[in-house]
Amino acid sequence: MRDPAKASALCRELSTLLAKGAIEVVDPVRQPGGVYSTYFLVPKKDGGFRPILDLRGLNRFLKVLPFQVLSTAEVLRVVAPGDWFTLVDLRDAYFHLPIASHHRPFLRFAFQQRHYQFRVLPFGLSLSPRVFTRCVAAALAPVQGGGLKVLPYLDDWLVCAPS
Repeated sequence: MRDPAKASALCRELSTLLAKGAIEVVDPVRQPGGVYSTYFLVPKKDGGFRPILDLRGLNRFLKVLPFQVLSTAEVLRVVAPGDWFTLVDLRDAYFHLPIASHHRPFLRFAFQQRHYQFRVLPFGLSLSPRVFTRCVAAALAPVQGGGLKVLPYLDDWLVCAPS
C-alpha cells in the first residue's frame, strides 16, 4: 500500500479486529493453503476509510441461496395503533457469528507480510446476509409474542409493544 495514511488506517483497523477476536494471525508455513482475498480501504464521505475484504473470487464458487428480509408490508401487517417503538442497531452484527475453524482458511488476506483469516462472519461474503438473517430469526423466536414484537432487518431491529 503506497499511501501512508491508508496504510496507517488499515493497521489500526487490523489491530481493532484482532482485539475484537474477529480475525486471527495465520502462520502460512504451519497452515499452508487457504484462499486469499484482497483487503483494502475506500474513502468514506466523512473523510475516514471503510475497510473492504474483496470476496468476489470466493463468492463465485458459492451457491446463491435465496432469503427474505423484512418488507414494509410485513411491518405494516404487524404493528398496531398505539404501539411504542424503538430501534436497535447491532454493532458489528456479523461478528457475533463464529466461522467453523475448518472454513476459516477460505477467508484469508495478507497485509505487510502478515497473514490473517476471519474467525467470524465477514461482510462481503455472499452468504453472510442469509446466514445472519436465519440466525437472528432463530434467536428471536423465543421472545416473540406476549405483546412484544421484534422485526429484524439484518442488523437493525424494530422493537414494538403496546403502550
